[in-house]
Amino acid sequence: MGHDPNPSQARIHNSQATVLQLVGAEGAGKSHVSAAEITACVPWSKLVYLVGQTYDNTHPEFNYLVENLTRLGALDARRVSQPKQGSWSLETRTGCRVTTLSVDRGASSIIARGEQPDIICLTEAGIIDSYSVLLAAARRVTRVRGRVVLAGTLKDNFGWYAGTVDELSARGNAWNGETYSLPAWTNRVLYPLGRDDPEIKRLEAILPEDEFKRTVAAEKVASRALVFAREFSWSRNARPCPFDTSLPVTIWVDPGYDPSTYAVLAVQFHGGEVWHIDEIYVNFHTHEQVIRIAQQREWWPKVERIVADKAVRQHHAQKSAEEIWASLTGLRPRSQAVGVLDGIDRHKTFLNGLGGPRLFHDPDRCKHTLAEYGQYRKPTDRDGNPTDDKPVDKNNHAMKAIAYGLVDKFGFVKGGRQMKSGRVDFYGQAPQLGPAPAPARTDEEIERLLDDYGDTE
Repeated sequence: MGHDPNPSQARIHNSQATVLQLVGAEGAGKSHVSAAEITACVPWSKLVYLVGQTYDNTHPEFNYLVENLTRLGALDARRVSQPKQGSWSLETRTGCRVTTLSVDRGASSIIARGEQPDIICLTEAGIIDSYSVLLAAARRVTRVRGRVVLAGTLKDNFGWYAGTVDELSARGNAWNGETYSLPAWTNRVLYPLGRDDPEIKRLEAILPEDEFKRTVAAEKVASRALVFAREFSWSRNARPCPFDTSLPVTIWVDPGYDPSTYAVLAVQFHGGEVWHIDEIYVNFHTHEQVIRIAQQREWWPKVERIVADKAVRQHHAQKSAEEIWASLTGLRPRSQAVGVLDGIDRHKTFLNGLGGPRLFHDPDRCKHTLAEYGQYRKPTDRDGNPTDDKPVDKNNHAMKAIAYGLVDKFGFVKGGRQMKSGRVDFYGQAPQLGPAPAPARTDEEIERLLDDYGDTE
């Protein structure tokens, strides 16, 4: 079909991976290579999906497929449908059907069809919103021992597509996957001298280092400024977390004061796992409005506990958030002082899952929370180097709610920063270096302390 792969492309065509990722630079020819790979599999396939965030995103691969199959004599032009709007399709002389899908409304576009594709290609995968699309594709192809192909440019270093690079790079990964990089200079038509082409050198000189590596060199660069850069991973911490009607629900709240963001996270505890099943993430809403939204969610009847920032006690010349939540829900929010760095320490222990519980977020219903992991960062100098451990107080509403909730349920990290903060403990005494005997308490005092602080404390 006229495709003479260079060494970088040949490695891709020789791969036997079940999940094959092509991280391509702009202009590297990733659509051409992925279409060539699919063409080679068409004679042994019955159904192929080309999936994009929009239908337009699938058109380059589809057009290359038409071109390739026509050259091979495998396509009758009368069996090609390319309307101005909606899905495109074709059927080869061997009976293979190729259909384009848009996942603008989520993974249901794949799931609802009830078919079993041999190949699902996620086109411009870097701009597909939901990680659930990849999960749905992987589930579908397993039924026929098929394959998922991802082709796209890294739009950032933080989203699910970038996170998949780490996962598929790991030897023996659970996906049976591999990831390959296609730098711009592998396209010798555009850049005849490869990496040493003058135009590549010029781009390297004028673009910021991060942008050059992502969009030209097709490399993911870990940002040292992100608070959870090492601990959080889309592939490790984002997965479907359905509401379990048999379990109670706890909500973690970072109350917003107009026009600040108001974040409410609904979680359930499954043994050694914490499932973040849903979120409310709104601006320009009062406490009453947010409570009404929460009460309309399917999980609301199972809510047994509310945990919030200590700011809920503040009045601001009106009823406090604590009083409003208590009066409208019958549940008084629990709150305590949690230092920023203390909360981050506790949060980190639930992301890496090293020997303990792990925190999971539903990728379809908790998008704003997942987005904050790629936005919550430390202050930096002009070159992007962190200048302080304490993060910028921005893009962190869900992050703060998680900190309050995890500390409320599991306490502070032992040996963490809270003993260095100079705060008094719950008995009103200054922290001591060794264990100190607790003062004797009456049953009434103990009950009051349990009401105020909970069993953990």
